[in-house]
Amino acid sequence: MLFRSGGFALPKAAKTRIGYRARDEVLVGTDFEGDGATLTDSGYPRVVKSWRRGTPLSEATTVFEGEQTDIAANQYAYYDRGFHHEFQKRSITFYTSKTWYRAPADFSVPAPDETAAFEPVPVPDDVTFRTFADSALIELRTEWCPPGCEETFPAGSLLAAPMAEVMQADFSNVTTLFVPTDAASLSSQSGTKDYLVLKVLEDVRTVLRFWRYEGGGVWADVTAPPSAEGGAVAVGQDVSVSAIWPDEDNGMWLWRDGFLVPDVLELANAEDGCISTEVLKSKPAMFTSEGLTVHQHFATSLDGTKIPYFGERCTMVAERLIANFYRHPGTAMYIKMTTGFDSYMHQAWRAVKA
Repeated sequence: MLFRSGGFALPKAAKTRIGYRARDEVLVGTDFEGDGATLTDSGYPRVVKSWRRGTPLSEATTVFEGEQTDIAANQYAYYDRGFHHEFQKRSITFYTSKTWYRAPADFSVPAPDETAAFEPVPVPDDVTFRTFADSALIELRTEWCPPGCEETFPAGSLLAAPMAEVMQADFSNVTTLFVPTDAASLSSQSGTKDYLVLKVLEDVRTVLRFWRYEGGGVWADVTAPPSAEGGAVAVGQDVSVSAIWPDEDNGMWLWRDGFLVPDVLELANAEDGCISTEVLKSKPAMFTSEGLTVHQHFATSLDGTKIPYFGERCTMVAERLIANFYRHPGTAMYIKMTTGFDSYMHQAWRAVKA
């Protein structure tokens, strides 16, 4: 492995945020003078500087400053599937922020000398804002009716729109990637080279949904129709997915476990909906699952609410119910419990069976 000379070395790593902007430039926020003057009242970086390779930290140039009362301030840049993005961000609270954006042609010009101006991103302060190539991804924390759009989207929705149009406050070409329901919520998302994979919790059951980016702000829903086998995620299983190298291909890491499945790491691909996988590593099973199957059912409460639960069935053995949804009496608080592997419970159950 080769290392470039003249690396970046900070006297103290604490209270520091640093990231590459280019091969020879980093954007860094830290306690530059050691007296807390460049930190917020919360103790996080307030001042961001451009630091060039081979120069002392004292010569770094200030490029962004937040307010003293902010949680933190940050400037960051990255290359995303052929497009360059750069953001400035003031974290007002842990859930709200002010964001500015510019799109340099590349990062060959240092941040202080870049002529492209930062412009405010016209979205609510409490959204989670990301990009996918030249598309903006906007996850809502509260309901919102975007400018130029006739529809109001509920909290928990995931929207996509061309980044250039977003910066003009034009949401006429917005694509709805996900809208929550009483039974479904967005758990996480991961992007490969061409696909955005959504992990959705629907009736306490993990479902993967796939969107392929066609370019130019156009998205195609390529999620396979539901099947009795459950597709990439069978009944009683839970998975998490993560792109391996999103700038190059659509390969994914897939972690799986369930009532009958111990933790296992698999190699998958978004192109086939993560159906065909290769097992790379697994924990020991600890019990024999042969002859056991998992089913999902629904019970109806006195107020008519459908409550999902899972049951395991074995030949000549009564079904054992596993409740996976609880409602705290007198409140609107819901606690959803996903599936998981419990070797001790199964071993005890099989011992009782015998």
